[in-house]
Amino acid sequence: MSNKQVRQLVETLEHDIHSATSSEQILAAVGKIKAFRKPLVYKHSKHFLAALVSLSIAIFIFVGSHNQISFLAAYSQGNGLFFLGIGCLLLCAFIVSLVLKNKHQISKVAKLAYQKDAMLDNNLKFKAPFNSEEMRIRFSELNRGNHSRTFKEVVAGEYQGDEHQFTFEYYHFHYVDKRTVVTMRGKRMRTKTVYDKYDRYGIIIPFGFYQNLQIFSFKIGQQYQHSLSSGSIAFDKIFKVKASDELAGTKFLKPAVVVAILDMSAFLSKMNIEIDGTGLMCLSFNDSNMIMGNQRYDLSNPDAFYDELAGHTKLRLLERTLRFVHQLLKHSDSNFKETV
Repeated sequence: MSNKQVRQLVETLEHDIHSATSSEQILAAVGKIKAFRKPLVYKHSKHFLAALVSLSIAIFIFVGSHNQISFLAAYSQGNGLFFLGIGCLLLCAFIVSLVLKNKHQISKVAKLAYQKDAMLDNNLKFKAPFNSEEMRIRFSELNRGNHSRTFKEVVAGEYQGDEHQFTFEYYHFHYVDKRTVVTMRGKRMRTKTVYDKYDRYGIIIPFGFYQNLQIFSFKIGQQYQHSLSSGSIAFDKIFKVKASDELAGTKFLKPAVVVAILDMSAFLSKMNIEIDGTGLMCLSFNDSNMIMGNQRYDLSNPDAFYDELAGHTKLRLLERTLRFVHQLLKHSDSNFKETV
C-alpha cells in the first residue's frame, strides 16, 4: 500500500468515525482497514535514508572538515559549505517532523475511534459547555483562575443503582492564573507576566439531601462558617470540612460516609466534594483519565484493534466513582428519612 493510499484511508476513517452514531458504524469503518490484512502504517524507509544522508553530510561539514576557527570564518565569509551544512540539517529536521506527523495522525485516528466507541458503549454524550461565570458562583471549586477559566469538555450520562438513579455531567475545567515576576539583573529591575495553566476534572450530580457543604483535600475558597471534625484521624489529616449548618454537616459525616470518602481518595487525586445551596454536588479531582478507558491496540494491528472495539469498553474509574456517589446517596437518604 502506497503512502498516498494510507493517507486517503486515514482521512476516510477519520470522517467515518466523526459521523458515526453507533458502535456498529465505528466497527464498519475500522473493518475497511482490517480488510487489507496489513498494518496501517506509512512507509518511511526512503525518508529515513534521506535523513541519514543529510545528517552525515552536515556532520562531515561541521565536524569532520572544519575546526571551530574555520567554521566561524566560513560563516562570516559566507562560505558555501556552511550553508550546505545548514541546509542538510534543516532537511533532516523536516524529514523527522514529517515521519512523526504521519505516525501521530494514525495514532490520533485510532484514539478517536476508541474514545467514541467507549462513550457509545457507556451511553455518554457530549453537551454544551457550562457557563463558567455561573458555575464559579455556585462552587468555590470552579472559582479558580484570576485570568481566565473555561470548560473544555462536558459529557452527560446516567447511572442506575440499586436504590438511586441519577444523571451526571463529567467536565474538564481549564483555568489560568496570571502573575508578575520581578527579577534583578545587576542594578536593573525587570518585570514579566507569567501565565500558569491548570486543569481540573469533575462530575456534577443532583444530590438533593444536603446543601452548603465542603469537603476538600485541595485548597478552595471556604464559603461556610462551621469547621467540622469527622472523628477519624486519617480522614482529618487529608480533608477539611466546612458547612453552613453544623448539625446537618455532622449528620452527613456518618462513619460509613467517612470510610467511603477516605477509600475513594486513594483513586482520585486532590479530591474535593462540594454541595451548593440547591443540593447540586460537585465532585472534583486532578485525574484526566476518567472517560479514556485502557486502549491496548491501534491500527498497527487492525485485527486486534477491531476485536477490542467489538467488545464492551469499561470505564473502570468512572464506574467506581459513580458507585461511590451512589453510596453517598444511600447513606444520605437514610439520614434524610430519619428526620422527616
